[in-house]
Amino acid sequence: MLQAARQFYSLRLGVPILLGDRDRIQGEAAALNISLDGIRVINPAESGDLDNFARRFERLRHSRGMKGLEARDAMLQPNYFGAMMLAMHQADGFVAGANQITATVLRPLLQIIKPAPQASTISSCLVMELEDSRFGDQGVLLMADCGVIEEPSVEELAGAAPPTAGAFFGSVSAALVMFPSIPGPIPPVMDSCAPPPDAGTSEPPMASSGSRTGTPDASIPGVSSSGRTSPTGPSPPAPGADDAAEAGDSIATCSS
Repeated sequence: MLQAARQFYSLRLGVPILLGDRDRIQGEAAALNISLDGIRVINPAESGDLDNFARRFERLRHSRGMKGLEARDAMLQPNYFGAMMLAMHQADGFVAGANQITATVLRPLLQIIKPAPQASTISSCLVMELEDSRFGDQGVLLMADCGVIEEPSVEELAGAAPPTAGAFFGSVSAALVMFPSIPGPIPPVMDSCAPPPDAGTSEPPMASSGSRTGTPDASIPGVSSSGRTSPTGPSPPAPGADDAAEAGDSIATCSS
């Protein structure tokens, strides 16, 4: 996270903000020889916005029985504090999850920001930038996964793919490539993975849909007909890669 914040600032993309314990962040940065010049560091517990954020969160969750002390405790967590910064227009983006499960990252966003009105499926995705521009849109791939809905229905799969691409790209071309990534029983949805009959009309066009072992779009380089990546294509992430811990507990929000 520290290295990403440094690069974000160096590329003049905006002003990165690290949320977390100030002493720990500074100590980790010094150990890694990473300069914090141009990077804001905010400890939620010391922020002048803490009480205001807590009151606002209490109002948002009042119907669920949330009390003031509970709201304040939530705002002490970087994920909740960062989501509230986003809601209050104090930041333009929110980056988290280097060493956290998907639900921990999404819960504050769903409670504070709320899903878009037209959203039918909440999904997570991986943004991968490759040197080979043949992949995706000039080397950028957006991969929706099942981190939120572990066993999605066919309709949920069809509903997640096009919005994932459309969130970044104006024109959407989506492919559903389905195959088991871990040993064990194949989920029922894998036996009949196909978009609903009207998916091509109600959503942007699907390049292809997978079957049990996958039938990916032949126009995607490096993907074989079995649904596995070929030696010339990108390798799947190593098991546990999403759980790799980065320096500190800090969360980065990006403010222009």
